[in-house]
Parts: sequence; C-alpha cells; structure tokens
Amino acid sequence: MRKAILVLALALAAALPSFATTISGTLVNGGNAGISGTLYLQLSQQAAQLASGGCGGPTVVVPSVAVAITVSSGTVPSTTIIGNDCMAPSETYYIVTFKDTNGNTIFVQNWSITGSTLNVGAITPVVVPSGTYSIGTAFITNLIISGMCSYNGVNCATGNSVTSIFGRTGAIVAQTNDYSCAQVTGCGSSAAPNYPLAITGSANSGGIPCFTSSVLQQTSATFPLNYVVVGGGVGGCPTATQILPNGTQAVTQIPGDNSSLVATDAFVRNAVAGGSVGTGLTLVCATVTISLSTGSFSGGSKVTNSASCTGLNTATDAIDCTFVGDTNSVSGYGANTAGTLTLKHWMSANTINVDQMNNTSNSITAGAASVNCKGIR
Repeated sequence: MRKAILVLALALAAALPSFATTISGTLVNGGNAGISGTLYLQLSQQAAQLASGGCGGPTVVVPSVAVAITVSSGTVPSTTIIGNDCMAPSETYYIVTFKDTNGNTIFVQNWSITGSTLNVGAITPVVVPSGTYSIGTAFITNLIISGMCSYNGVNCATGNSVTSIFGRTGAIVAQTNDYSCAQVTGCGSSAAPNYPLAITGSANSGGIPCFTSSVLQQTSATFPLNYVVVGGGVGGCPTATQILPNGTQAVTQIPGDNSSLVATDAFVRNAVAGGSVGTGLTLVCATVTISLSTGSFSGGSKVTNSASCTGLNTATDAIDCTFVGDTNSVSGYGANTAGTLTLKHWMSANTINVDQMNNTSNSITAGAASVNCKGIR
C-alpha cells in the first residue's frame, strides 16, 4: 500500500507542467540508427519539492520508484518530470538507465534535468566522485564522510585545546605585533603606501620608474628641465627630447632647408607669394581668375575653361585653384539631391585648365562662379 501511494505521489507531481520539465529527443547507436527500449529515470536521493519559484511544492519526492519512458526507433516521447532545479538539496540528479528490448543495459548515466523543456541530446552527464579519499584519519567515500578527524594523533573534537599563544594564556585574542609583515604572505600588497617610500638599490633622481621586463622595474635616465617624454618601446625605459620654452629663440629654417627646424609664417608666406627662396617654392605666375561657364549641363557633359600662366611647365610645376567666395548658394555647386558639378584642375604648357563636369544623368544648371589659380614651382 505504501509503495502504491509513493508511485501515485510521483505520478501526480510529474503531471503538473507549471513546475516540471518536459524532456524529449532522439537516441541513436554508433551507426546513427534509432534504437528501441526503455529509459528509466530514478532520483539519486529523497528530495523536497520546492514551494518557491513556481515549483509547486512543498512535497516529498521519493527515489525508490523510477520513471519508465518507452523509446521507439530512437524517439524519446515528450515526458514531464520534476526538474532537479525544483528540488532541495540542489545536488540531486537522476540516475538514467537505458535497456534495449531484450533487457540488455545499454548505458547508465547521471543527468541533471532543469528548465521547462530539455532535449536529451543536449544533456551532459553529471560526474559523481567515486572511491575513497583520505584526509588525515578522516576519509570520504562517494561524498559520505565517516571516521574520526584527528591532527597529529589528537582527536579534533576532544583532544587537547590550545592553552597559550605567544606566551599569553587565557582567551586567544589577536594583538598588535603578533606577526611581522615578513611572516605574512602578501603583506603590504593591499596596504596604502606612505610617501616618500624608502627603496633598496638605487634609482635615478628625476627619472621615471619603468618596467624593462615583466618582472623587472628600474628608472629611466634623469630628464632635464623642459624636456618631453618619448616612449622607450618593449624592454626600454622612456627617453626625453627638448621642447621650446616660452621666451626662447628658436633656430629657423633657411632657403633650401628641409629639416625639422621651425618654419616661420614669414618663411611660408614668402614662398607662396612668389618671393625668391632659393630651392624653395616659387610662384610661376601671379593669381589668375577663371570665370566658369554658366547655363545648362546635360548628364555626362564637360566644359573646359582655361587661362594663361606663362612659364608653366607640366614636368616640374603644380597648380592650386580655389573658388572665389562661397558657392553653396550658387546653382550647380551647392548641395542638391539632383547632383552638383565637379571641378577638375589640370595644366598644359603655359596654361591652367579647369573642367566643369556633370557626372550625373540629370541636367544641371550652373550659375555664375569663378576660381583663383596659381602656378607653383
């Protein structure tokens, strides 16, 4: 009668989907063919079905009755059981045995079944320690602790107690200076340092601490005043390079100089304005203004506008052109979904050329606009 009641309690618990796990899936042999037989699921120990988390408890789940699932041609039909995540203690699992139609045991595994649904093909068997593990005179067999704990032959529970520490008797209470920092592993690693710190060895005053390997720290060379830091790369300490303090006169470039010396505004303006700067820049021709063509440009069309620049050599010179004024509001040059005209600057002997190109398939109307161009050598 008691066995029948236990079977009925387990069956009723398994029929409540609000707190149960539905398992299904496929079992195949090494040749990927479905196998037939019976899958038996038996709880590892008596457990309490939880009342929290929608688990449906409290009830007692007994391990003595296995759930039998008939597997036909590899198909595991949808079957609802109480999941291990709805039981206490949390270490429970199902002992799963599969027997073929001839009663042969094919495998025995331990499964942890959790969640609302679970495919048996996604289950990783639970590893349960086996054998005996010794810890002193205590031993553990299959996670069951038995025997007597002792240390140096003295029973842990009834043996001699500590009567003194560091020469003090009575209650064991820690006191300042019981241990030095050198006696404690990791001492000082989390303590706030007091500056300035005293170090062993030597360091360069005015240098920067740096790591020259993963375990070696040293200092860089002394940095002079008003120098900037330059990275030293892997295995090297930082170095320094001089900067220019306020009020200090810098060494500037001279005509033909392409070094890192300072180039003043006057030096640059002289080159752009066409002044004689030796092997620097020279203006081939003064600024020429080219009026661009106006009117309708059909899709894919182009118009070339030209101006004279005496002495312009295509082998050695360059040109620079820019719009005269803001052309964003000029038809054909401002932003437009239908497209805008594109300018291409090019030179021929003694001539600066500017192409107006319509690279779209739409017709674009060009308003009045012009560009200023220079020839530079």
